[in-house]
Amino acid sequence: MHKQNRIMDRSPLDLLKQSKGIIICSLNIRSIFKNLDEVSVILSKGDIDILLLQETFLTSYISDDMIQIEGYNIWRSDRDAGSGKRGGGGLMVYYKKRLNISHLSMPMSQPQGHPQDIHMQHVLPTRWKPQKRNRFD
Repeated sequence: MHKQNRIMDRSPLDLLKQSKGIIICSLNIRSIFKNLDEVSVILSKGDIDILLLQETFLTSYISDDMIQIEGYNIWRSDRDAGSGKRGGGGLMVYYKKRLNISHLSMPMSQPQGHPQDIHMQHVLPTRWKPQKRNRFD
């Protein structure tokens, strides 16, 4: 019981620093541009190797330079700026520059979401699934 209390007193970032291996986190960011300062703090204080972000709300009008965080590469799949939709969508990955990562784009024909895979030794899927407009659907 005493040991469990010590673990509960630590912040999630403290626990990440003690982890071994690759640390992968996922977050529904709901606009990376508006939350970039918070993401920068998280990545600078923790030992997160890969951060998967959904709902970035990015379009091609926002360059990588505008959302760059020191020590990390960016891979992103933006929502379509010409679609006329006002909100939602977009995937992004921040990954440490020391990691050897490439990406594989998949066909966008699946109606349930927006699949993209990131390849290392394993496939790391991240997916955005639109919410239903009517909560009774």
